[in-house]
Amino acid sequence: MLAPGWKADDLEKLTTGIEHTGIGLRKIRMERGLTQADLAAAAGVSIGTISRFERGLHGEGTLAFKQGSESKNLSVRLILKSEKLAERLGFPNSDALTLACEDVDLSENL
Repeated sequence: MLAPGWKADDLEKLTTGIEHTGIGLRKIRMERGLTQADLAAAAGVSIGTISRFERGLHGEGTLAFKQGSESKNLSVRLILKSEKLAERLGFPNSDALTLACEDVDLSENL
């Protein structure tokens, strides 16, 4: 049984960084052997914020901003904005980190 207002699609697991940047962030973090605490310290946020973002439960705010508009039928992207987070993960800037996160596709692992 679904929660009120949920569609069947809402139960599907996010599998690509283009669906939510956090999916890619988690994979990149794990590939580099870093913890959520490492990223939280670099970005100046709580471990809980990193955890929620990686699971797709946290959108724009401290870590990212939205680009695009759902109301105008434009695709909406979450753009990471922490340069220190990007640097900690070995990227030259937050734009490069965002693109790398969007390129992640976990669907082949399912």
